[in-house]
Amino acid sequence: MKRLFAFMLLCLTGGLLIAQDIEPLEMPTGFEPLAITFPVPAIYVSGDLPIVGTVNVAGLNNYFLEIRELRPSVPGAPETPWTPATLPSRVPVLNSVITVLDTTLFPDGLYEIRLAVTTGTDRQYFRVSPIRIVNDPMSVSPYLALMMAEQGSSSGSVPMPTPTSPALSFPTAAPTLPPPPVFATPTLTGPYVQSFVNANVRQGDSTVYPIVGSLPNGSTAPIIGISTTGSGWYYIQLPNGTRGFISPTTVTAVGNTVGVPPVAPPPPPPPTATPTMIPPTATPTATPFLMVTPTPSATPTATETLIFIPPVITLFPLATATPTSIFIPPIFTLPPIFIPTVGP
Repeated sequence: MKRLFAFMLLCLTGGLLIAQDIEPLEMPTGFEPLAITFPVPAIYVSGDLPIVGTVNVAGLNNYFLEIRELRPSVPGAPETPWTPATLPSRVPVLNSVITVLDTTLFPDGLYEIRLAVTTGTDRQYFRVSPIRIVNDPMSVSPYLALMMAEQGSSSGSVPMPTPTSPALSFPTAAPTLPPPPVFATPTLTGPYVQSFVNANVRQGDSTVYPIVGSLPNGSTAPIIGISTTGSGWYYIQLPNGTRGFISPTTVTAVGNTVGVPPVAPPPPPPPTATPTMIPPTATPTATPFLMVTPTPSATPTATETLIFIPPVITLFPLATATPTSIFIPPIFTLPPIFIPTVGP
């Protein structure tokens, strides 16, 4: 009986522990309770990708990773839905591997990921955008394929690009690529960006804002903020002191960006009015009508037609004046009569 009571008490105690929220770990100084420190934005990933960071919020219930394809925003179009990519977990993580994403489950392309953390009262998110899944690097370029092969990146990630990669040689059928530029090691102490193209620096976090400067290919600039709109654009300071936003698709972020303060971009400039061309009113064109003037018929010309009327012969009986004399009257013949007729 005592053993049965002890077993029932143990089951009841275990059930109470499971029902309680997970207690957060002791947080060292400088760490945020919810953050993804790897992968960073603008990076090539492939295979099994470890998601590194911290999930240590108060009242933690569970958390899982979500992913969605990164598409251009179209006004009025529905937002691309998020897809759960890992199973939920309740174990707090402090600056370590949170979960592992199998990138081979998704077609190659641009994506964004986020941690969805459920607490007892609400849900919190931490997003990283963009990342590019490249499980077939040859579809992008032979240069990328060689980089990933040299670094053993059949599973993992490769930043875009690696400046110290050697020059490539190809068969005679393909041209030889020039060696990539070698950049000087930056001396910046805090988080910074390094451009891999000639990138524009704009007044806000969109291409609708005017350009205030540029960051040449291979240059670096300190990160002093990140956009509050969720676009992922970094707020940087150029060497001449100019400050502006730069797209994460044109630079690689280096260092811990967890403590970077949010910066609200200015209101976007009003759209430029496009003049509307009003087509000129068509001037009616007089359509010439063919005036047919009837040709008067020729005046009938009287044509003389000879009509022959045969002569009338009148026979008279013989009259005997006297028995001894016979009188024969003369015979008259009418001449021909000409009657004018109208011809055609």
